[in-house]
Amino acid sequence: MPAMMIVAVFGLYPVIQAFDLSLHVRYDYYRNLVFERGWDNFSFVFQDPEFRLALRNTLLLIVSVVPASMVASLAIAYFLHTRRLLSRWLQPAFFLPLVASVLAAALAWRWLFHTEYGLANATFAGLGLPAVGWLTSPEWAMPSLVLFSVWHSLGYNVLLFLVGLQAIPPQYDRAARIDGASRWPRFRRITLPMLRRVLYYVSIVSVVHAFMTFDEVFALFGGERAGPMDRALTVVYYVFRKFYSESEYGIASAAAYAGFLLVFALTLVQLKMSDRRGG
Repeated sequence: MPAMMIVAVFGLYPVIQAFDLSLHVRYDYYRNLVFERGWDNFSFVFQDPEFRLALRNTLLLIVSVVPASMVASLAIAYFLHTRRLLSRWLQPAFFLPLVASVLAAALAWRWLFHTEYGLANATFAGLGLPAVGWLTSPEWAMPSLVLFSVWHSLGYNVLLFLVGLQAIPPQYDRAARIDGASRWPRFRRITLPMLRRVLYYVSIVSVVHAFMTFDEVFALFGGERAGPMDRALTVVYYVFRKFYSESEYGIASAAAYAGFLLVFALTLVQLKMSDRRGG
């Protein structure tokens, strides 16, 4: 009962209040002036070009960050699992994104992406390539955000994959090695099937995290605009700006509910796929 009360007070009540707020427009918060708009807030959200841009960028983050992060994390975790003596020295470097503050990491990446003094453009100059405006060019805003998001999600995913790899009984791999199976067939036929549940869990968590991208945009680009010409605008950043900067509380709540429905639908699809494949 105490746990249910905590969930009801701090979970269900704000959700219900947000839905009620999504049916109104509150122009004067301090005077508590409420104007009825009903479902027009949802119509405005889906017709708003800014929300469409934010939704497109968020979906782009999901389809780019999630696969790249999972592949890179699994490769790193497998390397650490098979090279245990060397992994003692390398684990802190790979787990750094897990414990590092988003703001501190973003400051480092802003220097990395600096147009004139950044390491990325210095590397390009060494290769004879032109400099890139990572954080100042509209074309490179989303690639910069994708790179930072992939790096920032590595620590958590590597930790999960490493725990999953260590939970696999070693006799399966040992028996396949005795039968003459090389490393890749052992990984594809034994390791991946045994990691199926971990893979689906990491995919669901990664999709939710990619959809909730806000700190990365705010810390990497700073200011009210989400990158040059709002090219890095996400759904959560759209909600933040509508609520805090423009005082459009009803529209912000409607956009939040629209984002929740999309995440809920994506999660259901992933769970259905997991059930069909025996995950």
